[in-house]
Amino acid sequence: MNKNIIHIGLPRTGSKFLRKKIFVNIDKSQIYFKEHTGLYDKYSNLGWKAYVKSLTHPVLISGGDYSKVDNYPIPMTRVTNREQSIKNFKHSFLFHDAKIILILRERESHMRSMHVHLCTDKRLYEDFIEFDEWICQYEQSDIDEYYDYDKYVDLLKENFEEVYVDWYGNMVKDLDFFVQKICDFIGVDVPEYDGRSINSSEQLLSRLGDVKYEK
Repeated sequence: MNKNIIHIGLPRTGSKFLRKKIFVNIDKSQIYFKEHTGLYDKYSNLGWKAYVKSLTHPVLISGGDYSKVDNYPIPMTRVTNREQSIKNFKHSFLFHDAKIILILRERESHMRSMHVHLCTDKRLYEDFIEFDEWICQYEQSDIDEYYDYDKYVDLLKENFEEVYVDWYGNMVKDLDFFVQKICDFIGVDVPEYDGRSINSSEQLLSRLGDVKYEK
């Protein structure tokens, strides 16, 4: 049996598109896809273990960075929580040797997108607040820690042999090529899917960080 796969879908990095248009449409004879809607504990129940053990093809789960965030909706997850999540997976019978997919987004672009996303949610903010006021809610040290991508990638590579890293900006530039590379890494055929339209504000924000991870 091939390795199982964990997609780490950080917020505002195209995760919903990958789940709803790509992963769910992969040929079921090639992979079993499960959207991760809770914390790691959800995947330790015996019933789910027994079912997955009966499968003859890999399991793909897709979720956030699998860390407990106590101060939601603040999207700054401490690296210590990420470390614990990685340890959880390393001790899991399903994912201890999993292949990892991590999609990142350049810092300025990501912060601006998070600002718009959160501050237009009436459940969180009664009135829209400007970026400078919004970002002041967070400690600079927490922001710096959240965007220390090198440390995060190093943690993953220290624990897993196969780690694939790409950038949201590359999705915006060439969606088909972006999807092709992910499917190649998973080891499946590219499924049929509808194109993804990205609104003008997201296109502009993505151009703030036209980068490619090289390490």
